[in-house]
Amino acid sequence: MVANNFVYLFGPTGTGKTRLLKRYHDCTRRQPGIKTRRLCVHQFSSELMQAVTTSAMQHFRLRYLSLDVLMVDNAWLLLKRPHLRQELFSLFLAMTKKGKFVVLAGDIAPEKLFAGVEINPGILPAPWFFDVASQHAMNEFNIPRLGGGGI
Repeated sequence: MVANNFVYLFGPTGTGKTRLLKRYHDCTRRQPGIKTRRLCVHQFSSELMQAVTTSAMQHFRLRYLSLDVLMVDNAWLLLKRPHLRQELFSLFLAMTKKGKFVVLAGDIAPEKLFAGVEINPGILPAPWFFDVASQHAMNEFNIPRLGGGGI
């Protein structure tokens, strides 16, 4: 992730996306001086709505911008909430401009998730798209390939 600090993990259910996020979170939170957070899009949405209703958007953004690593799971939910997607991508932009790391995971192909979102160095760095369903990914991270169910 040194060359690019925005990564999108994608693949069908049961391929290990959440497991990778958990492992990465476990590793990063043990590092001294590294502030990290892993959450689901639902949590982010709830916190965002609370910040809007209590007029605490500046505090909300500052709290996330203080992180070194942000990991967000279940990105497919962003398709149903364009305003949430816009706010999340705005936060990603601010974080990546500060050299922070963002890891997003979801079941949908990047073409669908990022459709209609301009991704370039002026907006967002082009994310690394990492298909966790590939055999190479399974071998590299020692993750067993599971059938249709979750992990």
